[in-house]
Amino acid sequence: MKKLLIGAALLALLASNADAQVGGHGLSLCAPNSLSVSTTSSNVALATCGPDLYLMNTTSQEAFYQIGTSSTLTANTTVTQSYSLPGGAYQHIIIPYLSGTYYLAAVTATSVTTIRILQGSQQ
Repeated sequence: MKKLLIGAALLALLASNADAQVGGHGLSLCAPNSLSVSTTSSNVALATCGPDLYLMNTTSQEAFYQIGTSSTLTANTTVTQSYSLPGGAYQHIIIPYLSGTYYLAAVTATSVTTIRILQGSQQ
């Protein structure tokens, strides 16, 4: 009976910690954010709490993005200068040695979308 109670307590502890992780990847979240994206490039400052970023495109509209340290960072729709984030897709990006302020800039060729940003550290 004692082993059963200990097992149940461990299971409850693991379940309570599951909310802070992304899909079993072991990402401890620290700074959720989002960026509204249109045909005019815009950017958002990223937190310094963790180097792992998950970018999720919430619509079927392709977006193009850049990550950099300038507060005036822009993205453009040329795939040789900005990275593509297809509609409905997500990407995992690691910014090693995250120090100082980084920015995520994004733009679309037509229409609008939203990029959800999950940031944290792998466990």
